This record gives sequence, C-alpha cells and structure tokens, in this order.
Amino acid sequence: MGFSAYTYALDHLPVAIVSLYSYINPVVAVWLGWLVYREPFGVQEAAAMAVIFLGVSLVKTGTRGS
Repeated sequence: MGFSAYTYALDHLPVAIVSLYSYINPVVAVWLGWLVYREPFGVQEAAAMAVIFLGVSLVKTGTRGS
C-alpha cells in the first residue's frame, strides 16, 4: 500500500515534493516511539525536529517557482 501511494504521488506531484517523505520519516519514528514505547522526548529531539521542519520548508518554498 505504501509503494502504491508513493507511485501515485510521483504521478501527481513534483518529484521535489514527493522526495520529502525521507525527511518526515524520522519525525514519524520519534512520535511513534514516544507514543508506543514511551521513549523519552526532550530538548534534543525537539531541536532535531525543528531542523527537519526547517529543511522541509526550505525545499518546499524552493519549488514554488517551478
């Protein structure tokens, strides 16, 4: 199902947007680790997420003119 969603996204969205999934995967992993396994979530994790979100936003705003 994930691969089907990925290929559908490739057909309907710019490649730069579809490639952002690799930046979002760590955020989802941290969230699931906290939710399911009660792993700690502290300042370092929050700072890392902020860097990830900043990178994603830079890529996204860079593709608006395309």
